[in-house]
Amino acid sequence: MENLIDHDFIIKKAFYALDQASWSEKELNTYEKMIKTKMDHLAVEEQKIMDAEAKGAARGEAKQKISIAKKMLENKPLDKIIDFTGLTEKEIEQL
Repeated sequence: MENLIDHDFIIKKAFYALDQASWSEKELNTYEKMIKTKMDHLAVEEQKIMDAEAKGAARGEAKQKISIAKKMLENKPLDKIIDFTGLTEKEIEQL
């Protein structure tokens, strides 16, 4: 029986739910706190990943703007470069 429970997720989940029915209020509260802690941890990790992806995308976009501005500096007026890239005059002058 134990072997069957270990290999089938649905059976394992059902067995665990039945087992919970016999838990005391203290055991159930402890379990719920543990689940909440795990879910909070997962949410924090997910947010870290999303933040890192956004930061990487922003860096890539900034690098692309700089690359475009450098090419445009060869033959385009400053106001066109500012308009096209969204970079400030100061940022362009530092290239």
